[in-house]
Amino acid sequence: MVGAAYLSPDAFDTIYLPATPEDKVTQTWTLSEAGSSIDGIKNLLVNKNHLGNGIATLTNPPANLTSGPGLQYLATAVQAYLALYGGVSLVVPGIFYFWPSNTNSFYHGATTYVPGGAVDFNGGAVYSKAFTTLKYGPLLLTTPPFEYDNIWTINFYDVYGQVYHTVGKQHGSNGGAKVYIVPPGWEGELPNEEFELVRSPTIEGILLGRTLVGGNNSAVRPFDLAWTLEVYDNPDAESLPEAIRFAYPEASISAGDWQTPQDPLSFWKLVGEVYRRNGAWHIQDPLKRLLPTLGLWEEYGFVQASVSPLALDALKIAPYYANRILTAKWINLGPKERGYWQNPWNLGSYGVDYVNLAAQQKFWNIPNKQVDAVYYWGFVDSDAVPYTGANGTEYDIEFPFAPPVNNYSFWSIVANRHPNVLLGAPPPPGSPPGQAAWSSIYKDAYSNNGTWRFRLSATPPPANSTAASRGWNWVSTPPDTFYLTLRLYSPGAAPLADTYIPPPVVRVKRGGASPTPTPTPTPTPAPSPSGTSPAPAPGPSPTVRRLRQR
Repeated sequence: MVGAAYLSPDAFDTIYLPATPEDKVTQTWTLSEAGSSIDGIKNLLVNKNHLGNGIATLTNPPANLTSGPGLQYLATAVQAYLALYGGVSLVVPGIFYFWPSNTNSFYHGATTYVPGGAVDFNGGAVYSKAFTTLKYGPLLLTTPPFEYDNIWTINFYDVYGQVYHTVGKQHGSNGGAKVYIVPPGWEGELPNEEFELVRSPTIEGILLGRTLVGGNNSAVRPFDLAWTLEVYDNPDAESLPEAIRFAYPEASISAGDWQTPQDPLSFWKLVGEVYRRNGAWHIQDPLKRLLPTLGLWEEYGFVQASVSPLALDALKIAPYYANRILTAKWINLGPKERGYWQNPWNLGSYGVDYVNLAAQQKFWNIPNKQVDAVYYWGFVDSDAVPYTGANGTEYDIEFPFAPPVNNYSFWSIVANRHPNVLLGAPPPPGSPPGQAAWSSIYKDAYSNNGTWRFRLSATPPPANSTAASRGWNWVSTPPDTFYLTLRLYSPGAAPLADTYIPPPVVRVKRGGASPTPTPTPTPTPAPSPSGTSPAPAPGPSPTVRRLRQR
């Protein structure tokens, strides 16, 4: 199964194996920060056994990659994977394929427009997306004037998932936007002084819009459907692509897995083509200078014939180490005094932070700028124990006051937005976006004199009860491992200043013994072309035995 290889069995060892909460925080941070430089990765590979038991489970590299040129190739390949992963995350099939309707190159969905004009907001927002290519020349995005109080944004993402521009209510666009998007290196003249010039860092990309509930909701449908995106003044241009694959015939949904035994070079072949078409503006020296040693050429893509046998061995095993590092970045725990919640301050604006870019594109590849939305992630409860909904386990969280958001906005809590992501399985193509979210705009939302109390459980409350009669709001959790996302759309000043701290999540009930898990088979790596067999893939660790409980 594809999902079985999405993450390695030991991916979450740094939050399961350490004995103390402090060690969990330290080891997860240490592993995540190791990817910040090639030398840091080399140090990790050489000294992993001295950095804590959650890091020591890293598989030993093959002998020919443990020192000298081999170690240099491996560390370079790991960082190249992190830096380029965003391209693969957006071009594989199955990403953003659940939008049901399209008009003017935009697909409007993750919600359904109901005949008659009503809108079913998915947790509080209508999503719209358009895939972009500038190979035929500049694009013109237009949005009509909007006089109502609904908050809306359109984020402009390059092919690696980095936000390079935003329009919307909070960005002064309610009077109508006319955005002239030009490719890298464009030196023409703006055809109309009313156009806003925006330079895309890459040829390909995606536009993603969000229109929030609040204000005049009946006006949302005609407003969103009036957005237009077209190649400007080029009658010979083909229509914009319906999917971000952009005719990538080699794209495979497994290309971003930690291991691809059917073709150990599938990631590099695909990302090489992304690199050839788009360049990689965010990659700097020394990595940029070293990419050709891995067979990655900006003019040609991935050229296997130009790679030495030693470097080829490194390319085949690098995805495993890169995925351990980027997973650690994703599950980085906040400090105890913050209830272990984390708030990645640079979400959506990465620059050369390769590890953060890779982590967000693996697990959350539609980030916002913080002025539009702040996300808090929680992977462990107040005792630093990872969340689970198994065996009747329940949690409480009590907000003494609502998280600060602006007028005409909302906040929400969701457990495990993408099903089974902690089990190492992405949602299948066409699946719903994930576990149902609780939102502050729900009719059943309950607050007692400004205090908001929640029960997190896989077991629904009695059908004849209400949040008010129970005294708490219910957040649905999966029956197995999960993480929490607290979303604040159009956040207030405290979240933007990173001074707001969500309350701790307290485990209040645990059921009986956990069921015996079914071991997950581990794929066998392909033989090394240099004649040296790569290290065996890591077998199921104590982590996977816990993570895969059902």
